[in-house]
Amino acid sequence: MRTRLVLIASLCLSASLSAAGGWKLYPAAKPDPKLPHVLIVGDSICNAYRHTVVAKLKGKANVDAWVTPYHIAAPQLMKRYKEILAATTYDVIHFNHGLHGFGDRIPKGKYVEILETYVVEMKKLAPQATIIWCATTPVNKKGDNAVLDPVQNPIVIKRNALATELMKRHDIPVTDLYTLVAGKPELRAKPADPYHYNGAGRKLQGEMIADVLSKILDLKK
Repeated sequence: MRTRLVLIASLCLSASLSAAGGWKLYPAAKPDPKLPHVLIVGDSICNAYRHTVVAKLKGKANVDAWVTPYHIAAPQLMKRYKEILAATTYDVIHFNHGLHGFGDRIPKGKYVEILETYVVEMKKLAPQATIIWCATTPVNKKGDNAVLDPVQNPIVIKRNALATELMKRHDIPVTDLYTLVAGKPELRAKPADPYHYNGAGRKLQGEMIADVLSKILDLKK
């Protein structure tokens, strides 16, 4: 069996999924055993752009999606990862577990420590995989797509910076999804929704991630 490609993409805060479906694993439809496999892991943001990733990688990779609400400190996260990663050998893990970690879910001053423990564990679970980290997307001020949230978005910026430095120390590449969509209110959903994106925004994110994965697949041939 060919090794599988795993895309573990962005986790962003959402009380419920805005796209069809729920928190679960969505396997590739009619997977081709001759192709590598992609697993997209994220929350409702991922659930929205996963369709673009599937379409862009058609004929190049089988794309699975794990849509999950877990943050990096959630005990259920690694338990489920172990189940998924034990089932198949993967080539690449492209991941982010970001905005679901707001509030007291991640103890103050412990973000880097917990994230590094996560990275080390992922390397143990999938030692053959190339791991890629994806920056967390911005949070807008509710009611105004042109303004970033003054409380939550600084946390996103700080954690993105900390995570980027950590990934450098572990030789893990970074996909800057934050910069891709920041300062582009035309890509946002309705002003009442500070987290999500419209069709153009979802498509742009999916295309970026698919492009990153396509280049990695080419290098692994």
